[in-house]
Amino acid sequence: MANTQKTVIVTGASQGIGAGLVEAFLKRGYNVVGNSRNITKANPFPASDNLALVDGDIGNPKTAAKIVDTAVSRFGRIDVLINNAGIFIPKAFTEYTTEDFNALVSTTLAGFLYVSQLSVKQMLRQKSGSIVNISTTLLASRSRVHRQRFKS
Repeated sequence: MANTQKTVIVTGASQGIGAGLVEAFLKRGYNVVGNSRNITKANPFPASDNLALVDGDIGNPKTAAKIVDTAVSRFGRIDVLINNAGIFIPKAFTEYTTEDFNALVSTTLAGFLYVSQLSVKQMLRQKSGSIVNISTTLLASRSRVHRQRFKS
């Protein structure tokens, strides 16, 4: 008998929008695989047979593989991937270091790429699935503020 219960993966799931999405999908009866760097330590969710938590840096391809493998081995499918993991560096754009830039690229670009590629492969096998990408405009907002200050 095929599993008809839907499964969603949420990256950046330990707080904020990601945690809210995990809670909302669980309430709607979905299986959920939540990821963040230390989600099992933080574990902001009540225990549930429909919830799997995967620790790790989404910018690491091994973490992406573990997330997708967990979804497929535990729940049998991936119906939705929500790329929500992000990084905010609370300083002016002009002050970003090489390390800051590398962290941004690793989380927002590499992390998106690795987990999306693996999820799409599974979705193609299933002949169905959706991907939702969430990003921030904080950098643009902060840059706009600094531009206005510079012009004054």
